[in-house]
Amino acid sequence: MTGAAGGIGRALVELLESEGTAVRGLDVVDGFDVADAAAWEAVEPADL
Repeated sequence: MTGAAGGIGRALVELLESEGTAVRGLDVVDGFDVADAAAWEAVEPADL
């Protein structure tokens, strides 16, 4: 989930994890820039 470090994103991560869902959080505060195509190449695929 992008924007996972704060606000609504953080709340959603906490809710989903409390229900047993594995969540991969990505956020600019952790150095992840969603506008950087190379950053996405480093993200492993996820099962949905």
